[in-house]
Amino acid sequence: MNKEIFKKILPYIVAAVVFIVLSIIYVSPVLDGKVLHSSDGVGWQGQAHECKVYNDSAKTVSGWTGSMFGGMPAYQITYS
Repeated sequence: MNKEIFKKILPYIVAAVVFIVLSIIYVSPVLDGKVLHSSDGVGWQGQAHECKVYNDSAKTVSGWTGSMFGGMPAYQITYS
C-alpha cells in the first residue's frame, strides 16, 4: 500500500523539486548580491535637486519646478 501511495505522489515531488531548482537557477544573480538599478530610482535625485536647493535657500517649499518637462508640479518629484 505504501508503494502505491509513493507511486501516486512521485510525479508531484519531482515537479516540486524541478520548480525549486529552476527557481534557484533563475534568481542566482540575486543570491550573489547583484541588483538591477532602475533609472526611476536613480534619476529621482537629480530631478528633485532644483526643489531641494530652493527649499533650503528660501526656507519655503516650492510648488513648481521649471526644469523638468518644461515645468511640472514639484509634489510629483519630491516630497519636501
